[in-house]
Amino acid sequence: MTFSINTNTGQAVALQTFNATHKELLETQKIISSGLAISSAKDNGAIYAIAQDIRADIQSLNTLDQARDRSLSILDTTIAGSEAVSDILIEMKELALAASDISLTSSQRQAYANEFEKLKQYIDDIVGMASFDGINLLDSNESNFLNIGTRHLPSGLAPVHMGPDSRTIGEPIPGETIELNLAFKGSGLQSERIEGDVTYRMRYMVGNTWTDLELGAGGTPLVSSIPTSPETIIGPGPLDPAYVASASGVVPDIPLNARAVEIYAEYQGVYPWPDGDDIENVTANGAPSSDNSQEGSAILLAHWGEKDWTSTQIGRVNGFGALSLSASTSNFPTEKNGVISSNITIPDDYPGVTEAGFDYIVHYDVLDESTGNWTSIANTGSLNSPRSVVTGDIDLPFSLTVPEPAAANRDFEHARLRLDLTTEHNGEASTHPGTVTSATASLTSSNISFNTHNTSFINTLGSTGSRFKADLNISPIGTAGTPFEAETEHVMRWFDGTNWNEQILDSYSSTGLVGDSVSHALNRDLPAIPGSIFEVAVIARTNVTIDPGGAGETTDSVQSVMMNWDGTNFTTHASSKTLASVSNSMVVEDDVDVSWETVTKVEVLDSITGGSIPIREKNTRTSGLAGLSLKDATLNNFTDAAQTLKLVDAAQARVIRQSQYYATRHNAISISNTMEMKIQDQLTTNLGNLVDADLGKLAHRFEALQIKEKLAVQSLSIANAQPTFLLSLFKR
Repeated sequence: MTFSINTNTGQAVALQTFNATHKELLETQKIISSGLAISSAKDNGAIYAIAQDIRADIQSLNTLDQARDRSLSILDTTIAGSEAVSDILIEMKELALAASDISLTSSQRQAYANEFEKLKQYIDDIVGMASFDGINLLDSNESNFLNIGTRHLPSGLAPVHMGPDSRTIGEPIPGETIELNLAFKGSGLQSERIEGDVTYRMRYMVGNTWTDLELGAGGTPLVSSIPTSPETIIGPGPLDPAYVASASGVVPDIPLNARAVEIYAEYQGVYPWPDGDDIENVTANGAPSSDNSQEGSAILLAHWGEKDWTSTQIGRVNGFGALSLSASTSNFPTEKNGVISSNITIPDDYPGVTEAGFDYIVHYDVLDESTGNWTSIANTGSLNSPRSVVTGDIDLPFSLTVPEPAAANRDFEHARLRLDLTTEHNGEASTHPGTVTSATASLTSSNISFNTHNTSFINTLGSTGSRFKADLNISPIGTAGTPFEAETEHVMRWFDGTNWNEQILDSYSSTGLVGDSVSHALNRDLPAIPGSIFEVAVIARTNVTIDPGGAGETTDSVQSVMMNWDGTNFTTHASSKTLASVSNSMVVEDDVDVSWETVTKVEVLDSITGGSIPIREKNTRTSGLAGLSLKDATLNNFTDAAQTLKLVDAAQARVIRQSQYYATRHNAISISNTMEMKIQDQLTTNLGNLVDADLGKLAHRFEALQIKEKLAVQSLSIANAQPTFLLSLFKR
């Protein structure tokens, strides 16, 4: 080997080896520290680019996972709120069912009503708390509602107008014009567009089968199309006018044997427009209804019965017996003319009568709409059942031919059979406990007694201690919960051979609600009667007014004989009673409203490309009182309770559908989350395969490089020592 004093070649080689080894050692240490074989584009540009794309996908999936966790939390809160509302609706149904018992007293019904109101408040409280991160999918307060029906028709416009005079009473006559109206009213926070068609139809029932009739010209459908140019917008405020879908048609012929007729409207469209629910026709949604729980059904505008006769519970004939029709009213004519044949039956339920006779006439009356008065258009003439010994119930037969009413009464509103009856009978002193019923109330007399001091009835009158005792119970008849007033007198009547005289023993006023009863006890001496006496009776006489001062005010007088005395003298009484009646009047449904709800659409992130999916659509329903149509539901009376029971059932069905809807969304998001977590795991694995270092190999390599570096240091040390040795030779 050649040595040079000027150049240390060994040192240069050793230093080069050391630098290369040290650089490789640092690079290996860097890879071990990061765990990445490729950590920058300088390592491998192509693989680094692929790795960066994979890293972007993984980070996007992480962001999507966080968004879905938020969505699942919102849905968990919503489902929990729906389930809590469903539990409350079960309790509300129990209360509504209990309140449907017509025998409840006012205090009992009020207790149910108060508890029901508390549960209503609980629903809104629960719905208000069903919020997560500021999102509440159940609250109805920010919903919009489309109300369809007759409740919001402008003043002066009825659901049905008939004939050239646009009348709203009576019933449609075949061949005349008929105008039909349906209102669309929006409420909420924003306006909504409506579109579609309203089809008006009539249907009649024969037997138990309904048949539809078209009201357009020539038997075609009568349709009112909602304008789209310009668009028809409703809402949002209560002062915004309603849109009215009107159409004019012709009343078709109705078969003579039809027993019920209805006019209804079907709205067919999409709400909310343009991507909401299809509002189907009656075939898909059930029979025409005036019940706002029947969302989606055809809407009932008017109905009437075709001459369905109803027997009247008449009451007693001056203390003798109760009148009734022994033949069913089903054999009465179903049209405006025909033959009526039947029997008037007087039961033998007055022990003091042994002989009786009757004079009677049966009239057929119709209500004249032009005057509001009853008009007799036919009668049987005078009929007689001679006085004879009473051996059982007495039948008084009659038959009369009913002519076609005069033109003014051709479309009469009501008809009736009226009996004029004169009764002649003998009688003995007797008490008469029992029940007398009229159209508006029943009187029940009980616990009747009279202290005669072991002497004759007539000699006891006016004496001290001649106590007459009786209990009277007044039970009004009608719609439960309707207010009533009753003015009652207990009267003693006597016949002096020429005239009937009377004296009031007691009087009082009563008020209450139909479904309740009021009672009064009479306990007093009967007064002395001057002059000759041939008959004496004590009666209870009550004037009952149902719904006083209201639109349905009805007043009737009910009289009950509590005691009667007649020695051997004959008695004659005359009375006029209604035997049966028939309604021929159309009932207009002017307070019908069916509601559809629309809400703000709520969407959540669903894709790493920025796509989203809805967790609530615009046609989704909420669970607040307004959304469930329970805001105005009450249990104040029997009718309200029956309607509320239907509303609660409909609300429960809606809440269950909502829970299913949100559960489906929850499951879909959970499944997507699980699948994408698997994708994320695979991407992470793939990324590791591309850029991760083999730490096992690198550890061995790092150890070898450390040894190599030490050897390079030693080599450099030896190389540096050689020039020192040469220089030492020269110094010697």
